[in-house]
Amino acid sequence: VRNSRNSPACSWAQNVDTIFLRVLLPHLHGPHVEFAADEIVISAADGLAEPVAFKLNGAIDPERSVFGLDHQGLDIRMPKAEPGTPYWPRLLSAKGKPHWLSVDWPRYEAEPDSEEEAPEMPAMGGGDFGGMDFSGMDFGGEGGLDMSALQGMM
Repeated sequence: VRNSRNSPACSWAQNVDTIFLRVLLPHLHGPHVEFAADEIVISAADGLAEPVAFKLNGAIDPERSVFGLDHQGLDIRMPKAEPGTPYWPRLLSAKGKPHWLSVDWPRYEAEPDSEEEAPEMPAMGGGDFGGMDFSGMDFGGEGGLDMSALQGMM
């Protein structure tokens, strides 16, 4: 990231097809975002001292990338160059986590599990616990745990 010392606070998220970037610049006026396959550059008429460039960890589709401005800053949507590609381990190409960048958990969509990664457990009967009968086991039931019985064990 060029000008990382002056980088605004940002959060990012992704799903299988898109990268989302939120740039917090509440006093930004006249923003301009240049999209390249692996980089974005943000500049503005007012509210940003100098342009900020982000070298991305993967490729995006610059032609379909868009941004919007609201009272908090920029909301940027960047479709991945190849939809359905693996999730990016980080937003930026540089390793490490800059102090000004965080994950936007409410927008983040977990990577879909594949059938190969999470096989059914046949030894356990595919989730029915192999016909085990739990009815005879006492898990505390309605009355909860009997603390006096536990203290008697100590």
